[in-house]
Amino acid sequence: MEMNFKDFLNFFKLPPHIFSALAIGSGLILFVPDKIAQKLYLLKFRNDFGWIISIIFIISITLLITIMIIKLCKYLKERYDMKKLRKAQINYLKELDPTKTKMIKAFLKEEDNTMSVNYLNGVTQQLLSLKIISFAGNTVPTGIYDDDLMPIVCFLQPWVIKMINEDQELKNKFYGKIKK
Repeated sequence: MEMNFKDFLNFFKLPPHIFSALAIGSGLILFVPDKIAQKLYLLKFRNDFGWIISIIFIISITLLITIMIIKLCKYLKERYDMKKLRKAQINYLKELDPTKTKMIKAFLKEEDNTMSVNYLNGVTQQLLSLKIISFAGNTVPTGIYDDDLMPIVCFLQPWVIKMINEDQELKNKFYGKIKK
């Protein structure tokens, strides 16, 4: 059997569960006591090919540790990015201009947080582009009227409602001061 460099590199593309199996199997062969290895007829095999088994063990353990470190770093980065995004979203909602605030208040007054808005309105376009509101159902305007109205049904994103309900300053801004 002839093995080239490309085949060797393909070994590193194996999924983590294969590396786990290789690490456990080669580790058992290497570290099992001689008495047990002799009963399993592995003593001669371990003595003859121990250096290959050791290389497999070291490489598979190293790759597993590397994979775990990479996954942990990705998870931590994702958590950091989500916290950063949440903070930016809250700051954006706190600093909204009165026109956009008025539109969000109108959405909040609706029972299902859905209403018809003018698609050609700049405020609507900005809130759509920032994913604060989204199209509800059909994305085709319901009609074009003589006064340049293009009504379309939109809903307020759940994350916006959640952030408003969780932050007292946002509650005061969008629902008004709540008397205790």
